[in-house]
Amino acid sequence: MHLLDLSSGADVVVPIVRGYYEPLCAVYRTTCLEPIEKLIERGTLKVSELYDFVRVRKADEEQVRLHDPRLRSFVNLNVPTEISKPAQP
Repeated sequence: MHLLDLSSGADVVVPIVRGYYEPLCAVYRTTCLEPIEKLIERGTLKVSELYDFVRVRKADEEQVRLHDPRLRSFVNLNVPTEISKPAQP
């Protein structure tokens, strides 16, 4: 996968799509475990808060579109009716 190819020297490789981090589609090294545990202990549960404590490489939307031109990997499906909606370009 493309994100793994970008991971050299980074603890996290995170896609940026439509101007926002996509932390659930990111690649995390085991070096993130300790900072994640500390954040959880503090009650900080927002995944992107981790990025202040580790080395982050951002995969911009242009890079993501090389492998997912329609950004279908980032379609948000919260309710069953969203399954039938076409993906937005």
